[in-house]
Amino acid sequence: ALLSSFYFDQGNKELAEEFRTRAVNHFEKQQRQQEQALTFSDKDHFISHGLETDTVKEIRIKISKVYGLSEAYLVRKVIDEPDVTIYVLGFIAGYTWREGQSVKDIESIFDELTNMPGLPSPMVFISLEGQNSYVLPMLSRIEGSHIITSNAVVTSSS
Repeated sequence: ALLSSFYFDQGNKELAEEFRTRAVNHFEKQQRQQEQALTFSDKDHFISHGLETDTVKEIRIKISKVYGLSEAYLVRKVIDEPDVTIYVLGFIAGYTWREGQSVKDIESIFDELTNMPGLPSPMVFISLEGQNSYVLPMLSRIEGSHIITSNAVVTSSS
């Protein structure tokens, strides 16, 4: 977009148009990727996270400290762009005491996870309860995806 503006200011409308077109195409591609990453349906395809065992171990340790997290699944979501890897961390909240009540505080879990440094990127977080409960069976079928259970580290191999 900046190059398009520069060439337009210089009077080179042909190059300005070329760079404008490239900028628009790039923006539209990013928008499609983001939409595919952030929306879920029963037609989505997920695959193994493909991370090294030590990396998964570090992730397990970090997220096992998230208050209220009961279970977690780590996978990659397949989108139309084959060169883009989107990690998905699906979780189930457990009941915790907050302000004198036993609740599932999904919002607090989201906050902790999204602010946690050192997770693979880009990563999308999804609660596997309520309207998204249909995603749980999809993730649980993937070998090595179940990385946390009952706020304890899962001992099975990844």
